[in-house]
Amino acid sequence: NNEFLPSHPEYSWIKEAYSKSVTQAVNNGQTAFKRFFNHKSAFPKFKKKGRSDVKMYFVRNNPKDCLCERHRIKIPSLGWVRVKEKGYIPTTKDGYVIKSGHVSIKADRYYVSVLVEIPDNRIASHSSKGIGIDLGLKDFAIVSNG
Repeated sequence: NNEFLPSHPEYSWIKEAYSKSVTQAVNNGQTAFKRFFNHKSAFPKFKKKGRSDVKMYFVRNNPKDCLCERHRIKIPSLGWVRVKEKGYIPTTKDGYVIKSGHVSIKADRYYVSVLVEIPDNRIASHSSKGIGIDLGLKDFAIVSNG
């Protein structure tokens, strides 16, 4: 991803970040300019390093990078982080896979947003057999198969 990295020594700090994070930031800028030129939004505002909301992107490169348990999530550069509200992020032990996400800060609170791949749950094949149900007053329900 050297196409996104400037060669000037003043910007050498960009090379310390994950390449996928830099790519995601460039893609966000590209989307903002496309929306501007298609007259869907205003001109993108420059977000200065110290004055804008902090965002950190993370991507799952190998299976042990991003994991989620009931009350905590593992972020590649931060390690295990406790989650205040349990149950909103699907856990990896249930078969869900975290693909990527980002951490942001607003009003001195941190928020995590993740992209989760849901396993393919196949519906059982339909059989050609039918069933009859008789609803009555004396007996609530009588089915034809017993």
